[in-house]
Amino acid sequence: MALLVASCRDEPMPAIQVTLGSGREQTVTFVPRSAYAEYVSLPTSGNELRITLTSTATSCENFAPVPEGQWQVTVVAITPEGQVPGVGTYPWVGHEAHGGTPAKPKLAYSMPHVRFGSRGYPLPPGGNMELTQVGLGRHGTVKGLLRFEQPGAVGQPATRLFGSFLAHVCRTTVDMPAEAH
Repeated sequence: MALLVASCRDEPMPAIQVTLGSGREQTVTFVPRSAYAEYVSLPTSGNELRITLTSTATSCENFAPVPEGQWQVTVVAITPEGQVPGVGTYPWVGHEAHGGTPAKPKLAYSMPHVRFGSRGYPLPPGGNMELTQVGLGRHGTVKGLLRFEQPGAVGQPATRLFGSFLAHVCRTTVDMPAEAH
């Protein structure tokens, strides 16, 4: 059923722009064929909301590697213990900035990762994810904006991940109404 979520919408998904390096040839724009969210409430540490956008039809029901020549963007919003992810801005400024540990932060944050086929690209600190609508229950929706950018430094290429998204919740560890905030 999760595969149908990505293909049964009336309006097309907005495009996602990915830049991995400073050259124009290192920028790609793709329209996600699948967009889903997974929410995990961890009782003794932070909570995770994982947004996955892919250029190929996929499902959160079964793990499948990203096919060669295809893109996958994953952004995880992590909140402190007892704080449920909701509408707001989740910066990615590095692990030291949120305090605590990556799994048990003192402040909420987000962390982006890009895959192109079998190659993975964790993005360096810079930018944020803004959640504009959050429904964490099964069949809920999560909507937002990706605004991650890092101009590059010596030995490190420029990176950029921009675009808006609408993802349907396909897996959750809590029983919440579809549009709970």
